[in-house]
Formats: sequence, C-alpha cells, structure tokens
Amino acid sequence: MKKPSSEAVEVSMAVNAFLRDYAPKHKTSSENTLRSYEAAIRMFLTYIDEAEGVTSASLSWACFSERS
Repeated sequence: MKKPSSEAVEVSMAVNAFLRDYAPKHKTSSENTLRSYEAAIRMFLTYIDEAEGVTSASLSWACFSERS
C-alpha cells in the first residue's frame, strides 16, 4: 500500500473531526443522522476510488470541490 500524502492525512483528519466533533455538537445529536453522514462519506470515497482512481493515500481537497 502506498504511503498517504500529507494532504490525504490532513483531509482524513478533517473528515474524522467533522464526523466525531463538529456534527454531533453543531449539526445534530441524532445517531441515525450521524450514521447517515458517515455512510454518505464512505459511498463518496468508494465512488471516487472506482470512478477516478483516487485512493485513501491520494485523497485531496480537490476531491471535495465542485467540478464544472
């Protein structure tokens, strides 16, 4: 397995912080909603891996930008 880039680590930490810290305190306290957020992010990561070849080691902020 390829070593993650520093940006991939940064993005992963930010996603984790959103799911574990920000969302439960500022978005919702519903466990079902929090699980849905996590499931949606997992589906997105699976999609960009399969469609774009972006692995967890090559994840970047650009993956979360709107494309025209």
